[in-house]
Amino acid sequence: GTVPVALGGCPALSMIGMRSCGITRMGGESVPPSLRWLILTDNKLESLPDEIGTAKSLQKLMLAGNMLTTLPPSMASCSELELVRLSANNFDTIPPFLLSLPKLSWLALASNPVLGGGGC
Repeated sequence: GTVPVALGGCPALSMIGMRSCGITRMGGESVPPSLRWLILTDNKLESLPDEIGTAKSLQKLMLAGNMLTTLPPSMASCSELELVRLSANNFDTIPPFLLSLPKLSWLALASNPVLGGGGC
């Protein structure tokens, strides 16, 4: 499945939650301008669109249980990002920009190759 394109046209939409929905793709046109919370836990995503970096109000990014290997560098612009949950994906490295986000206070990376494939 795909995150619906229509969501990107909702100017006041601040939260998208689609857990365990078999999502394989999120196109750039699906990113609403007021997005604060993106919850796509336990899907089949392999990537996020570069347009996610336009979500300047993004605070919470919950992407555990997908097949991600990286995040778009455009997310360095998401300076309000506080919580990032990337556990149980395929990250070999930590995206460098994450460590310089000024408000990041919670980062979960368990069960990724970057940690040797183990839990914590």
